[in-house]
Amino acid sequence: VMLVNSAHEAFTLLTQRHIDLFLADERMPDMTPTKFCQELIRHKDYDHAPIVVLTDHNDPEPIEATLDAGATILLHKPLNEFDLYNAIQVATRFKESQHETINLISKLKRMSQKDPLTDLYNRQVLTEQGNKEISKARRTQTPLSILMVDLDHFKIINDTYGHIIGDQVLMIFAELLAENLRAYDLIVRYGGEEFVVILPHTTVEQAYSVAEKLRLCVEAYPFLTTKGRLNITISIG
Repeated sequence: VMLVNSAHEAFTLLTQRHIDLFLADERMPDMTPTKFCQELIRHKDYDHAPIVVLTDHNDPEPIEATLDAGATILLHKPLNEFDLYNAIQVATRFKESQHETINLISKLKRMSQKDPLTDLYNRQVLTEQGNKEISKARRTQTPLSILMVDLDHFKIINDTYGHIIGDQVLMIFAELLAENLRAYDLIVRYGGEEFVVILPHTTVEQAYSVAEKLRLCVEAYPFLTTKGRLNITISIG
């Protein structure tokens, strides 16, 4: 347990060690509990911190404001050990549950945006992010290029070796794309063996160079599958 005498001291303490839970008295000398909660949850490591605020009045307006600002629970003074213990347990469990829910929502969102086979973005992201990139390029008068990439004769691979081998080829190809493009280029599996790459700040001439680099890279790469090495080529527009 770390004891400080002001909100300023509390925020200084955050730079020295991690705090699991906060007990904040309503009568802090340098900050209201509402302001304290607002400032605390702005901190990247404490946006879901459990905060128990100790109060000695029943005015609903400041109580509601403090809860809205991020306080987990308000505990009225005078207090006893039993009430304090229960408040800490409730605050901790509530925040843990809230954090798990937020992580689950974030995971589900990522899953809804990713192609499950290649882990590249899907067409939903292409529609949303693609429109944003086009609007941004028009607004800033900067070049933007888009590549349509297609694996040549992919149906023959599936018909000859089966869809499992076809999936292996797609996964290897997705990794090649990610390795040979910039971190901020948007790579999308459009469907089947078709892919789309959005290249911000890229002229037509630069896009041609990128496309040729990808084409040569794939052509020379040994696609090692469980059926052996396959030679793959791609077409890009």
